[in-house]
Amino acid sequence: MKYTLKNDEKNIHGICPIPFTNAEVVNWGSQIGKQQLEIASCCPYFTVPYTYGIVDNEHDFMSVWNSEAAIRFREKMLKSDYSDCDMKYCNIGVLKPVFDYLNGKDIDLSSVCDYPMVVRFATSQECNLACETCRGKPITDPPEKINALNKMMDTVLLPMLQKTKLVMFSVEGEVFFSRHYKTMITRINETYPDIKYALYTNGMLLNQKNCTQFGIIDKIDSVTISIHSLQKEKYEKMMKGVKYETLIENLNWLLSLKRQNKVNTILFVCVVRKSNYKEMPDFIKFAKKYKADVRFTLYRPWEHSVLDRDEELNENCSEYSSYVKLLQKPVFRRKNCYLEPVAYSISQRSQKSPKLMMRRVIKFLLPYGFVRFIQLYKSTPIPPYKNLPVLDKVETHLVDHCNLACKGCSHYAPIAQKRFTDIRIFKKDMKILSKKVGITSLRLLGGEPLLHPDVSKFLKLARQYFPKTHIGLATNGILLPKMNKKFWKTARDNNIEIEISQYPVNAKKVNDYCELVKSKNAKLGFITVGNSFKYIINVNGDSDVYESFNRCRAEYAAHHNMYKSKLYLCGRCYNEFLNNSFGVNLPTSDGIDFYKASGQEIYEYLSKPNELCRFCLVERIPFNWAVSNNTVEDWIYSPLGSEM
Repeated sequence: MKYTLKNDEKNIHGICPIPFTNAEVVNWGSQIGKQQLEIASCCPYFTVPYTYGIVDNEHDFMSVWNSEAAIRFREKMLKSDYSDCDMKYCNIGVLKPVFDYLNGKDIDLSSVCDYPMVVRFATSQECNLACETCRGKPITDPPEKINALNKMMDTVLLPMLQKTKLVMFSVEGEVFFSRHYKTMITRINETYPDIKYALYTNGMLLNQKNCTQFGIIDKIDSVTISIHSLQKEKYEKMMKGVKYETLIENLNWLLSLKRQNKVNTILFVCVVRKSNYKEMPDFIKFAKKYKADVRFTLYRPWEHSVLDRDEELNENCSEYSSYVKLLQKPVFRRKNCYLEPVAYSISQRSQKSPKLMMRRVIKFLLPYGFVRFIQLYKSTPIPPYKNLPVLDKVETHLVDHCNLACKGCSHYAPIAQKRFTDIRIFKKDMKILSKKVGITSLRLLGGEPLLHPDVSKFLKLARQYFPKTHIGLATNGILLPKMNKKFWKTARDNNIEIEISQYPVNAKKVNDYCELVKSKNAKLGFITVGNSFKYIINVNGDSDVYESFNRCRAEYAAHHNMYKSKLYLCGRCYNEFLNNSFGVNLPTSDGIDFYKASGQEIYEYLSKPNELCRFCLVERIPFNWAVSNNTVEDWIYSPLGSEM
């Protein structure tokens, strides 16, 4: 099916075009000396699957680009089904340069796609700045990493660009500072001279001299620039290494290109936090001066962030009400302003006139599609937990054991003893916890939760005490065909999402499991593809606690665990399984007793690292899925014994 994306459209009949046109190349394996490149559609942290697979000399690009995971993802898009996207974070502004480029282009909406029209590289982390919201220090890649990437140029990187028209570089590194990106641009210019570039930069090196040296002076389609404050002192503090005067000088040069129609899109990006959110209206006016758009993204700690957690704007902080009030100003409804869905929803709900609000809602519906808007609107967290601290994600075991034995299972299911959670204790836990905190997402898992004979009762109790919470049941699906009518009725009546984990051992049956869930009129949740696992444990206990903590928050989105009537920072509360099986002496966290602690004490305890974080690797080491041998090497990395 071929369609033309018309001007100002962001979808085709409610279908997002990105999975059909855009490939993102991420480098997640560099921590072990091997550059493991994986292919995603967009924003891999906010989609399931995170990536479609690994591309290297053994796995060519097209086999990954049209893998089972990729095809399934696109097929859901063709149905305007965005359940595999985190709608709280999907921001059209993130890929605005792509949408602007695609305007007027013919797009083939087929689940099996030809080579992508747009490729976005996140393969280098080299950067000349030390930003508080990022890594906190300049990054220079070691020569062996650069050499390894450059050796893949002819065999892996360039071949995927056969029909590409636009190459992008992500926020992970500074395009004008990265030696790898400079080599890549040189080779792309030689091999594909008609390719255009979408640049993501901090703006310090964005000038005529560098663009000429890189050979892109006449090939710039768009420029995205990170700017986190308009006040000179604050700007230079937040982004150490910048000079405000240099930024303005380079922006004026960029504006001259825009006026000559040599640049299609200029986009400013501002990471919003407590100390700069009041500048947001000024940013919008500043962007208009430079014929630019502006995208606002709330600060969220990630793996290497050095900024204090107190700078995060969320429902639990004292500044949040002022932030919400600010968003109600008319300036946030200007065409050049792009907000995250939650902020956008707040800005639109501020309209006093029902007719005016309806016009704005319809205007929003047209580019996003009706189905997507409803999903986004419903997912907007207008918290029902008044005066209660809100935890983002909480997981709990219904059983510890499993009917699969995955090597490196982060919950140690292959070596766990059979244990069935007591339904009476679970009821007490839910009752007490619901009085202390709100929970955005509650996941019932294991082990394999369907092994519990009373699984239906758990679903009902979870919904009884958390009526407004997203509740998911995470299963490998193998036992779904054996579940009785009571289970399916309980899942339907209590709006429980059935989340299926796909591994190579059950991959061929996952589609059948999905169709079964749909046939029972139950709600199908995320399909998590687990083709690879990661070594997490650092037996030396010498990791930096803050780096380790922030890495987990970025990669695993703060999945707290409820175990034995306590709340724990993460799944390392199950370290006792490893200790008992192999005589390892890993520490186990005390957790926090939520029967005794207040809601605020619970929230504060789970918002900061503890000593257990020293025993998690900051740089996780990936390996392919395999059946566990039930040896300690399945969980603790040994260079001699690793297949990597």
